[in-house]
Amino acid sequence: MKKSLLHSPRRSARGFTLVEIAIVIAIITLLALGISQSATYFRAQANKSLCIVIQKQVQDAVRSIENLQNLNDGDPVSGFSDGNGLTGLAVLWGNTTSFFPVQPSCPSGGVYTPAANIPVAGVAFVTCDWAGTGSPHTPTTKQLASY
Repeated sequence: MKKSLLHSPRRSARGFTLVEIAIVIAIITLLALGISQSATYFRAQANKSLCIVIQKQVQDAVRSIENLQNLNDGDPVSGFSDGNGLTGLAVLWGNTTSFFPVQPSCPSGGVYTPAANIPVAGVAFVTCDWAGTGSPHTPTTKQLASY
């Protein structure tokens, strides 16, 4: 009688060896590690994008105040006034009648520092201190451009 090469009763009865299981576990671990590193990178990039969007919104608010109050580039921020007693940065954030009820903050944990004067077009009014960490949250001139 011929031996069948397709069916080995000895092999099918044994199942997987310890080495085969260890290799499968190692491969799954490597895949999970790669996915976790990718997720961390994507989260950091999403926070960076959101930080730039917030800076753009602040920039738009500053330009609105500048236009509404007939101010010019280079004028001090202390010249902001809402006509109801709020002046300076209080017109921009920190009050219920401000553009932003609370001072915005970077989603990555950075802190925004406002300029003392209204910047020229294309220059950010606020800077994020996260910029010194190797992953700058600084918007480009194109991102700051008004539409």
